Amino acid sequence: MVTMIFSATQNRLSLRGPCLHGDEHYVTDAMGLLARRSGRLVVDMSAVQLLPRAVAEAIVTSRRDAERAGADMVVWCRRDSPAERMLDLVQSDLTSYQLVE
Repeated sequence: MVTMIFSATQNRLSLRGPCLHGDEHYVTDAMGLLARRSGRLVVDMSAVQLLPRAVAEAIVTSRRDAERAGADMVVWCRRDSPAERMLDLVQSDLTSYQLVE
């Protein structure tokens, strides 16, 4: 199960460890709630070690829903990481994510 840590001062939701099937509900619930409350959210996936397609698609959908509601959401991941590779597979749905070195 993924570990989630929220920093209110940075409006950052950090995800750490492996995201497993079934984690998408926890992740997207947190993303939606925090984005609505702050209006801006950074989802830091730089420490995600495993990202199933279902979770990646749920993140894409949650981000899109937040932006439609007027929130600004950015997804970060490391270059050549499992998160980047899976997000690349759903790239056509994810219009903006940033890589961190």
